Amino acid sequence: GPQSGPTAALQDGGVVSVAENGRALILNADGSERARLGLQGVYQTPPVIGPDGTIYIGSTQAKFIYALNPDGSIRWQFSRTDQGGWFMSGAGVGPDGTVYAADDHSRAYALDGASGQEIWSVPLEGGRGLVQVPPTVDDNGTIYFATDQGYVHALNPNGTSKWTYDTGQGQAIRHSPIAGATGLVYTVAGTELFALDAASGYPHYQFTAGSDILAQPALGADGSLYLAAHGKTLYGLNPDGALRFEYVPNGNLTFETTPTLAPDGGQVYVAARQKKLFAVDTASG
Repeated sequence: GPQSGPTAALQDGGVVSVAENGRALILNADGSERARLGLQGVYQTPPVIGPDGTIYIGSTQAKFIYALNPDGSIRWQFSRTDQGGWFMSGAGVGPDGTVYAADDHSRAYALDGASGQEIWSVPLEGGRGLVQVPPTVDDNGTIYFATDQGYVHALNPNGTSKWTYDTGQGQAIRHSPIAGATGLVYTVAGTELFALDAASGYPHYQFTAGSDILAQPALGADGSLYLAAHGKTLYGLNPDGALRFEYVPNGNLTFETTPTLAPDGGQVYVAARQKKLFAVDTASG
């Protein structure tokens, strides 16, 4: 079936792919088939890999979260059919292996990665929309949930609310927040990029692009950001949010996918829908 989310890389060099119809395929590093299985539900978000290699998959239109062993066998299946709703966001995993998800009742869950047992479940403060993208967990264990009404909820590892930020756009946040190494969390709604303080939710800066940002920005190791706006403009931002460059290629082009940084951070690669790939110098544009 169609694959809406990207594949996930396994620690041993293999990859796992999940199609919308729940058909999961695990390949070895040489491309040979390791396992193939069918899961209940509809899947439109990518699988995530835990620190021990466990594969976590959340259904976007069902009440299931699965944990698969690296060999493809099912370790556990979690469902809250008594009160929970659909896990539209898919799953996220923390550095300690805890699995997080949110249902369509605006309720967040934390699950033990080894057993699937529920650690806690809490309502997101005020609801404020549906969580439709996987949560992000930073190195301190803070969990960030983004909604389709432009809100970002930050939860402490014990499930208590840390802060909530309203982007004020009333537009869906279509990508998981990005947790940076400099103490900032980044999110995009419509034409706006927001850089929020991870501790307080205070906005450090806001950047407005000339058209909608449809794809996740790329974050440099120094805190620089690279945004591919739909109206064929690639923006480079300094760590303080100041514009570093604005690259506009010739032709009738549109950017709809996430830029990718070279390993040394010297170039950023961005692809246009019209089958063109650009390599741009990150210092000058």
